[in-house]
Amino acid sequence: MLTIKYTDEQHLGTGDFGAAVKDDKLVLPPEVQAIAPSLRNANQFFSTVLCYPTLFATSFGWTPEETKQATDKIREQLRGHVADAILDFDVSKAPKFPVGGAIPPSNAKIKPNDMI
Repeated sequence: MLTIKYTDEQHLGTGDFGAAVKDDKLVLPPEVQAIAPSLRNANQFFSTVLCYPTLFATSFGWTPEETKQATDKIREQLRGHVADAILDFDVSKAPKFPVGGAIPPSNAKIKPNDMI
């Protein structure tokens, strides 16, 4: 598993994380560390990129197209180092979970007005 190393030798670009794979490390610029300091390996990094693209887009001033470009590039850089199941995960097909409380069914012992 690739661990992350942050260095000034890597430079963030428009639509580019400025990443490199060197000596079993994912080398990233310090700008990435500044917004996601708890990431320790390439799996965590790519999962975060995939699930929270607006974190990077707003932090780096990228458009949606530039964010997709950066995601596609890092995906290919990590191929062979990170499981394909992670790299090829389609967020749009992930299960959707409701937020908030649900109204009890009509046959429930407690009715909505009983909860007030």
